[in-house]
Amino acid sequence: VLEFRKGNLRGAIDYAKRSASLYDGDIETFIILSRASAEFAAASVAFSAEDTEKRKNLAEEAFRFATKAIEMNPTHVEAHINYANVMSIVQGSSVGIKHLEEKVRAFGYEVEYRV
Repeated sequence: VLEFRKGNLRGAIDYAKRSASLYDGDIETFIILSRASAEFAAASVAFSAEDTEKRKNLAEEAFRFATKAIEMNPTHVEAHINYANVMSIVQGSSVGIKHLEEKVRAFGYEVEYRV
C-alpha cells in the first residue's frame, strides 16, 4: 500500500504479487494489484510494438486481478469501483460506467457507488 501511495507502481505490483503468493485470500491485495497495473498501463508511453504489447499485457493483468477481487467478494464496493475503472481502461469508459450503473440499481442503498 505504501509503495502505491508513493507512486512507485512497479514496486507496488512487485510487493503485492509477493503478498498474494504468500496469502491469496486478501481482497485488498488484488485491488492494489489491479489499480497499480491499470495505472502503470495508462501511464506507459508506447514507442514500439513491444511497448504496446507490454501496455496491453498490463491492462489485461489489471483486469484479471480486478475480476479475482470481485470473485472473492461479489458485494465488496471498492472491488466493483476498481473493476469499473479497469473496464474503462480495457474496454472503454461506457462499459465501466454501465457496470457501476448496474451496481447502483442493484445496491442503491450503498452510498459509495454514487460517489
